[in-house]
Amino acid sequence: PAMTYTEGLTILPSHLSLAFSNRHHHPELHLLPQRSLPPSARAMLREGLGLPALPVFVFAYLGRLHAIDTRALKAWITILDKSPETFLLLPDHPPGARENILKRAKRAGLASPERLLWNTEVALNATVRVDAMAAADLILD
Repeated sequence: PAMTYTEGLTILPSHLSLAFSNRHHHPELHLLPQRSLPPSARAMLREGLGLPALPVFVFAYLGRLHAIDTRALKAWITILDKSPETFLLLPDHPPGARENILKRAKRAGLASPERLLWNTEVALNATVRVDAMAAADLILD
């Protein structure tokens, strides 16, 4: 039998989409439900991961830190700068990678390093990584 793969679509609120080009705007799209996880479960996941409580918006990049290129990092910093009260969750592994990313982020214009949230377990534990995917508002790649 044929298999179908689908994934959810999240449209950023207008105050978070300032950093994106208008050519990607599709007025016929509506904000879709992000996920079926109840808010109370998301709140528990966030607390367990040390993330800010809802309704604070949390972006997450859960890949390998060495794979973050300068262009993507600059785009993420621009998004953070244009959207106060948002945070970016990053894996805190391997050792030394955090310092490298912080240096690069500061060169890219990051004014508030405390808006980068670090978690070692999302890099080392697949279950925690899945929890982080459910707890975050938007996964960056």
